[in-house]
Amino acid sequence: MLKKLSKTEETLLFGTGDSLDSLQLVNLITIIEQKLEEETGDFISLADEKAMSLDESPFKTVGSLKNYINTLINEGAN
Repeated sequence: MLKKLSKTEETLLFGTGDSLDSLQLVNLITIIEQKLEEETGDFISLADEKAMSLDESPFKTVGSLKNYINTLINEGAN
C-alpha cells in the first residue's frame, strides 16, 4: 500500500526525510505507468536508463516526476 503523500509539487518522493521507501516508489511508478498506458494507449517506461542517467533524479519530488512524465509524453508525440 502506498503512503499518503501531500499533493504539492514540492512533496518529496524519494531520497530524504518523510519520503517513500524504495518499494513504495516502485509501486508508485508501476501505478503511474499503468494509468499512463490507459490514458495514452502506449506504454511509457518511467524507470529506464534515461531516468537513471539524469543528473537530477526525476523521482525526487512530485514536481520533478510530473515534468519528466510531460517530457516523455512530448517526446512520444514527436
